[in-house]
Amino acid sequence: GEIGQVFMNLLLNAAQALPDGGAVVVDGAVRGEVVEVTVADDGPGISRERWSEVFEPYVTTRADAGGTGLGLAVSHEIARQLGGDLRLVEGARGATFALTLPVWR
Repeated sequence: GEIGQVFMNLLLNAAQALPDGGAVVVDGAVRGEVVEVTVADDGPGISRERWSEVFEPYVTTRADAGGTGLGLAVSHEIARQLGGDLRLVEGARGATFALTLPVWR
């Protein structure tokens, strides 16, 4: 359930960054004992000045559209509780988030 919430938040954010259409790309790979999944959109992206605050509670660029600023904060905490991480990474365009989690066997 918690992983589903993380993916829902990442995909919803990506879709909301593309009100006039665009692409959302989900990719994944196993790297040793870690699974990494990236969610990238080709929207306007997040300015470098805001990168340090994207996982803080109540930080949103969509307050006027009902955004609460909790999705990324909650997703980041879930990833950490599961022994992984969620981070904003360099992408070709738009915003790219990388979720890493340990491989469960």
